[in-house]
Amino acid sequence: ELTLQSSRVPAASSSANKNCGIVVDRPSGPNGPKSYARVYESGAWLRFDGIDLQQISQLKFHFQSNGIPFQFEVRKGSPDGELVAQGESGKVPAKYQQFEVAVPVPAQKQGYADQLYIVFLNPEEAGKLGQWRHLLVVESVDFLFSPEL
Repeated sequence: ELTLQSSRVPAASSSANKNCGIVVDRPSGPNGPKSYARVYESGAWLRFDGIDLQQISQLKFHFQSNGIPFQFEVRKGSPDGELVAQGESGKVPAKYQQFEVAVPVPAQKQGYADQLYIVFLNPEEAGKLGQWRHLLVVESVDFLFSPEL
């Protein structure tokens, strides 16, 4: 079971992934290593285990742009399981620029998801993205708690 010590969870700490690469950059300087997940194609996903959505009202994703628009879905149990939330990049900034996308999470009667999947979609680029031409970079996800709960 995942116990959230902070509402921000690094994408690189996902429990599993499909068609994503976990990268740890070790730059010199005071900022130290930085980790993230690179998404290589439409249909790729990140999985987080033991997430209780009952008290979560919003998810905020921290991305780095590759200049390509995309959509994403948040699903319980499997990559094609129950749809919890969905969002899109909107107009993406220039390559390598950081940006955030927040999506509301409807109230969950049974919030515990043994496995929570973030599925990334890009119908226009499906099958055209290779290892060196990735769709996007996911830096982290904020699980924001409902103040009234």
